[in-house]
Amino acid sequence: MNVRTCSNPFFAAVAAALLILVSGCSKTAETDSAEGRELASFDNVQQAYFDYAQQNGRAPSSEQDLVPLLVQAGINPQKLLDSLGGPENVVVFWGVKLNPNSAEPIVLGYQKKSNNGRRLVMTSKGVKKMTDDEFYSATFPPGHQAPAN
Repeated sequence: MNVRTCSNPFFAAVAAALLILVSGCSKTAETDSAEGRELASFDNVQQAYFDYAQQNGRAPSSEQDLVPLLVQAGINPQKLLDSLGGPENVVVFWGVKLNPNSAEPIVLGYQKKSNNGRRLVMTSKGVKKMTDDEFYSATFPPGHQAPAN
């Protein structure tokens, strides 16, 4: 399996939704609301990833596999792209065999650059806000590893 960086506008929207960083310790109500929307988008994309795997007996092999499920969930890829910014700092692992019986969460996607030492990470057990230390010690799927820090 390969690690792919974003070059496709739709993938940029999906990946950005997956990996928008929730940052800062002191927040305003506006920041809390924005973070809630980002987490909700992240959760929707993760749900589409898992729904695809359940419906097809395999994990999605590219962002295009998620398009129908995202649209069905009411997510407009272009609006995501417009509202979430650029794709240059995200990675998603496509085609990862999911094991629902695994006790340990497996990283499926992440933001390349952390902000204030934290990043959102999509795992097999849910969306998690991780510190850099947690991220670099997390379990990655076979054939993948955390980037050099």
